[in-house]
Amino acid sequence: MNTWQKVLSYLKSRVNPQGYETWLRPTRLRHANGDTLYVRVPSKEFDEWIRENFGGLIREALEASVDTYTLIKLAPWPARRWKCRYRLLMGEKMHDAQSAAEAYAMALLAALENAHEKS
Repeated sequence: MNTWQKVLSYLKSRVNPQGYETWLRPTRLRHANGDTLYVRVPSKEFDEWIRENFGGLIREALEASVDTYTLIKLAPWPARRWKCRYRLLMGEKMHDAQSAAEAYAMALLAALENAHEKS
């Protein structure tokens, strides 16, 4: 298990499942150089969101998982390497899409179909 996987494991138990699946699960360790981890994220928006909402927890995870302090650098990962750019978790269903609007539209359609099947 690499250092980033240890961080993700730590975060998984402290972040709500939807937040973890949407924002953290799509990240990948790009490489490590000394005490710096380079982590791939799908876009600049992911970079900003993760820093603002999970920065403190990531530091906490590093302190709990690693002997020496490690610096994390998030780097957007080109979209061509991803099957999807956006992932939305609603209930137990994951919706992958090329845009945020498409992901929400797919989730809304699925919710409407589910409601129609129940009636």
